[in-house]
Amino acid sequence: MIRWVVFDLDGTLYDTDAYFSTAFKDIASRCHLAFAADPVQVERILWRILRVKGSQYPKLFDDLLGEVAPMEYQPERVSELVQVFHNAPLDGILLYEDAARFLSQHWGRWGFSLLTNGGALKQRRKVEALGLTRWMSHIVYCQDLGAPKPSHMAFQHLLTLLNCNGDSCVYVGDNPDLDFPGAKATGMWTVHLNRGEFRLTQETSNGADAVVSSFDDLSEWLRGKVDSYETCRERSA
Repeated sequence: MIRWVVFDLDGTLYDTDAYFSTAFKDIASRCHLAFAADPVQVERILWRILRVKGSQYPKLFDDLLGEVAPMEYQPERVSELVQVFHNAPLDGILLYEDAARFLSQHWGRWGFSLLTNGGALKQRRKVEALGLTRWMSHIVYCQDLGAPKPSHMAFQHLLTLLNCNGDSCVYVGDNPDLDFPGAKATGMWTVHLNRGEFRLTQETSNGADAVVSSFDDLSEWLRGKVDSYETCRERSA
């Protein structure tokens, strides 16, 4: 029986575009001050690269400098922009409305935990800004373990903290390639929150046990699991 709901963070509990919007404005201002780049143009280029290459693309700021200031391209410049990105203000990020509703309505019925990739310091800042510590029994930052997803190691570490088997947990994420291989390797159920950047366009779960379009749908799926478990238990009694 599922006792724990474990969440991914970015793109699952909040809209990452809100973070990118603030960070890109800061980067545009820095580029304007550093080499008189048009801040509007800088933002447009950043959004274009993001939409084409995706949020996991590691050369975002290399490509930006190559377009707006090729003569300024240096590793130090790239590192500076990376730091601006990681230290962007967080006042613009909010929990998805249905995520906030799910947490408030179901806290206590299931235990909640969080397991997230990304820089641990930045992720901790997001967790605080979103007010998630009040809901989560455990929060695992993969970087702290040197075991980023899709590795199963952070998932196994969380199961040890929870003192349970994988089939007692469901992992909810938005990126099938990163979120589900490690979870499934430890026996966790997996649910793909099918919206945002990694929204599936085909009728496939891409390896997940279920696909939902909202946290309201997740509630229904979990209730179905509880009902099935109770029915099986009654039949075996």
